Amino acid sequence: MAICSVNPVTLKEMRQSVRGMFINILLVITLVVNGLFICRTLIFNEKVGMDFTIARQLFGQIYFMLIAGSFILIPAYLGNRFASEISDKENSLFFSTGLKPSSIVWGKFFSGAILVTMFYSSIVPFMILLYFLRGLDVVKMLLTVFYSFIFSLLSIMFMLAFNSDASHPGIKRSKNVIGVIFLLFMSTSLSNLYMFIGYSGDSVTSLFYWARMLTYLVLELLAGGFLFIITVYRISPKQSNRAFAVKIYTAIFWFLTMLMAVAWSFSDIFAGPMYEFHPLKLWLISMTIISIAAMVMSAAEPNTASKRVRREISANPVKRVFQYLFFSGCANTFTFSTIMAVLTIITAAVFEAAKISSLNAMLTITLTAALLYGLMYGLTTITIKRHFFKDRSDTKIPIMITVILVFIGTVTPVLIAFYLYDNISAAGDLGWYAVGNPFILFGVKWPIFKVLSFTSVFTVVLAAFNWRWFYESFRQFRQTK
Repeated sequence: MAICSVNPVTLKEMRQSVRGMFINILLVITLVVNGLFICRTLIFNEKVGMDFTIARQLFGQIYFMLIAGSFILIPAYLGNRFASEISDKENSLFFSTGLKPSSIVWGKFFSGAILVTMFYSSIVPFMILLYFLRGLDVVKMLLTVFYSFIFSLLSIMFMLAFNSDASHPGIKRSKNVIGVIFLLFMSTSLSNLYMFIGYSGDSVTSLFYWARMLTYLVLELLAGGFLFIITVYRISPKQSNRAFAVKIYTAIFWFLTMLMAVAWSFSDIFAGPMYEFHPLKLWLISMTIISIAAMVMSAAEPNTASKRVRREISANPVKRVFQYLFFSGCANTFTFSTIMAVLTIITAAVFEAAKISSLNAMLTITLTAALLYGLMYGLTTITIKRHFFKDRSDTKIPIMITVILVFIGTVTPVLIAFYLYDNISAAGDLGWYAVGNPFILFGVKWPIFKVLSFTSVFTVVLAAFNWRWFYESFRQFRQTK
């Protein structure tokens, strides 16, 4: 009976992992390489009993194997398997099962967590040996391993989210390679965790130490939950209310991370390696970027709610307004994303007026300009998709449209300026040639008045052109039996 209660996707994944060669070869290589490292040191180093730095050096080598295996190779393996099952030509468990999408993703993730746990268990004997060699704080060593384990679980969830679409086989392979490259880049930050936790001057019994560590842990858990929700969203049926969980989690994520950023800015307890990034500034920029990305991706949602979704709509007009914001739909998602972005900018203005952290009026202006760019390109993408692609809920279409629009808005004015002035820098004094380029906001000096004027006028024109469609979308959002 106990076996029947286990997620069937987990059972399927574990059977195939045991029958396959990848995990077996990885475990054998890990054991052999770590054994050779330690045997070479114990046999050929004459100062084993006197040099207390040997345990630290060996732990660094073992930690490198942990990162390579659990943070890069196993997540890449799971991501590649997940991508191969998402295909209209495959008759696999992913399509034949009656499980909910959340159960499928959870089964995939839990099987990956089991594989990572097996991989970490193979390191335990070497850790015990390092303890007897002395010179290494066993508590900090275990904490380092624990946090690298959490990061490994996060990397598994990232690869599942990154590979959760039915792309062309060639694109799937390219995406998996890109995901691995990203993990390789992030592994450098994970190696810094070894230095920070393993050799931090703070005592593990101090409030400072645990305040920072628990803060990082909560952020990692929130990020993992967000990736889980996104993965479930991407594999859910197009006509279902798949955006509901994403929007609820986004609102909770927005509020909790704001509280953490404020606490981090006000208290010296949270001062540490992340402090130079100014937590509130990092939070404001991140939330604005997420909201703008959601504006563009809202075009992937169907224009009209399906009968399945309409059955869940309340007859109460007040509840219906809130449901409109949180339910799936192109207009619904765009409206929700705009409200979240506006709330973020209002929060930035309030923090700036209260003289919190290093915030200033320029940051609020930059975020406002970014929002206007998001509205401008988002509304243009929706307009093109609505008129030329009807109600096709394809994720790739809005992305391609937005990329083309940004390319045109970025390159075309520059080419015109070069043609008129024979020198882009001369045209730069006028500032008009760059107003269509959203990346201008990353510059030190950008024409504030011209950018705000251009984006505002363009947004108002697009809003006037689409307001009736938004109104009809809300009016038709009613319960049907």
